Amino acid sequence: MEIILKVENLKKAFGIRKGIFQRKIGEVGALNGVSFEVFEKETFGIVGESGSGKSTLGRIILRLEEPAEGKVIFLSKDFLSLKGKELKEARRNLQVVFQDPSSSLDPKMKIGKSIEEPLLIQKIGGKRERKEIALSLLDKVGLDRSFYDKYPFELSGGQKQRVGIARAIALKPKLIICDEAVSALDLSVQAQILNLLKKLQEKENVSYIFITHSLSVAEYISHRVAVMYLGRFVEMGKVKDIFNNPLHPYTMGLMAAAPSLEISKKVEKKVIEGEIPSNVNLPKGCLFHPRCQFKKEICESLEPQLKNISGDHFVACHFAGKINNN
Repeated sequence: MEIILKVENLKKAFGIRKGIFQRKIGEVGALNGVSFEVFEKETFGIVGESGSGKSTLGRIILRLEEPAEGKVIFLSKDFLSLKGKELKEARRNLQVVFQDPSSSLDPKMKIGKSIEEPLLIQKIGGKRERKEIALSLLDKVGLDRSFYDKYPFELSGGQKQRVGIARAIALKPKLIICDEAVSALDLSVQAQILNLLKKLQEKENVSYIFITHSLSVAEYISHRVAVMYLGRFVEMGKVKDIFNNPLHPYTMGLMAAAPSLEISKKVEKKVIEGEIPSNVNLPKGCLFHPRCQFKKEICESLEPQLKNISGDHFVACHFAGKINNN
């Protein structure tokens, strides 16, 4: 399959500043060496606790943040180095669906005009043609054409998110980043939106990066999943491998703590104890070892690297495959 996106060794830290002159006194590590690929018509899920760096990763790929180090190769071009006309052209193929559908829409702009906005920015079609495209997009996302003349306050949360999806597919992109795209919605509406995204993927030949904290959502929507902890991927692989045979203690703990009954294999294991450590003062060795029930002496001094255990299953653990998961 064609590689749509290739991320290589992304790193990002935010400075901590204090005082009148905002003197830098430290750094908060957000990403540390994240690498992965997204293929044509694939959904790549990224799951983890709040503060793990998921949204920062998405913002860097979108160029809403600049990394300290690393590369983003999008459609065979170095996306982070593009400027001017080249960048504008590349952005047509990279879109986003935000977490809060209300804040992503201008409350003073009618729905039809909001959907037409990407077309207007990219100078696609005339006034009449843009309206016809907007109306057809409403059809695609399951909204009546009468929504064209409505305002955001007249819509429910699920309807607003459908408008957000319509905006995202308006330019026929190759990749859409969905940043917690269903977390603000009721469970029944979540299912509808996820099914809509699946249907659009088939029809529009689009790839997704789906950022979520929900394991059940990641399992349902994704082809491959990466589990993220403190700015690093600790486990990555096909959905069936991750959910049927989790090999990292963090992944096992997340599954044990998940309330959903839809996870394909319930892991009977002690729930993860403690809070996620501060990104300002990271633990030495394995970042997860202060919360890991399987830790040994080597875990406190040597950081494990993400390595291939079998097939496309990658794990960053010194004892991957050797932990009793029963």
